[in-house]
Amino acid sequence: MIIEDLSEPELALWEAFPTARPVDLPGTPVRAAIIARMLLGARERLAGQTPGMHLSGARITGRLDLSYAEVQHPLILTKCEFEEAPVFTGARTGLVDLAASRAPGLRAVDAVIRGALRLEGCEMAGPIQLTGAHVSGTLNLSGAAIHALQAVHADGLIVDRDLLCANAVIDGELRVVGARIGGTMTLDGARVGRSGGFSLTAEGVVIDGGLSCARGFRSWGELSVQDARIGRRCVFSGAQLSNPDGIALNAERLSVEGGLRIDDGFSTEGEVLLRGARVAGSLRFAQAGLANPGRRALNAPLMEIGSGLRLTPGFVANGEVFLDSTQVRGSVNLDGGTLSNPGATALSLRRLGVTGRLSCSEGR
Repeated sequence: MIIEDLSEPELALWEAFPTARPVDLPGTPVRAAIIARMLLGARERLAGQTPGMHLSGARITGRLDLSYAEVQHPLILTKCEFEEAPVFTGARTGLVDLAASRAPGLRAVDAVIRGALRLEGCEMAGPIQLTGAHVSGTLNLSGAAIHALQAVHADGLIVDRDLLCANAVIDGELRVVGARIGGTMTLDGARVGRSGGFSLTAEGVVIDGGLSCARGFRSWGELSVQDARIGRRCVFSGAQLSNPDGIALNAERLSVEGGLRIDDGFSTEGEVLLRGARVAGSLRFAQAGLANPGRRALNAPLMEIGSGLRLTPGFVANGEVFLDSTQVRGSVNLDGGTLSNPGATALSLRRLGVTGRLSCSEGR
């Protein structure tokens, strides 16, 4: 690379790279090709120093394309605006930090990231594609805003630590079919999906540290954790799910090693499907409102519950509560619950197996 071809801001970045010194260039154009060349070895190292790209505020022109590249250095491009979607397809990189940046999307199919992938606070006008990617640290999408029909496409994703999406706005589908998460998956306060489509599609996902969709979480469309395996506990406390005339929560054959909490202001428009699910701990529906008039509000036959089923206090169902052939170790408590399904069955408990007490007093 000929130094004379660099603009003054690019030259400043060139001089900072060998020591990973931060460079702040608010609104200043920097060519993506220059960044890529430095990352791929065009800038010589200094003895005793660790190089890295640490740039903030710049306007990245052209396409940052690191497809199938081996990048040894950390890549930190925060608060930047990308003219085109960055491409990391098949790349092997260290830390990638694009926090608070704006881009038309991100393509990192089959990428291997040795460290964290930080996308918190990003604004993406197109999809984030992470199918088959492997992130050895944390994948952080907290506070991000992503606008695309399939906003995050990450089938087969592996994240060794946590997948964080707290308070994100995902205007489309978050799809992680067959993914493996070594820590927790957190969507507390997030807003996910579009009416009539899918919100979170996590069929067959394995989450070792637990799933939390609580504290103001909102879903439009079908949320599916069908055939998922979740360690510790699964929490939907206070979540609001909307998919009228369809399935709002599809947890068919879900396996949870701890408890399942669907409580504390949880509400749905549409069916909650738990057919064949297995919960090693307790299943709690206290202070939950389920609405699927004329249909099944809670469709939970053939479940196995290891430590009691509690639908009280404050449980309200407009539609049938269907618990046929479910097996519960411990007690089933429906005291004070309100069940309604005019002209049809409100509660079905045929072949229900309970090792403790079944209580249905004071409700309607």
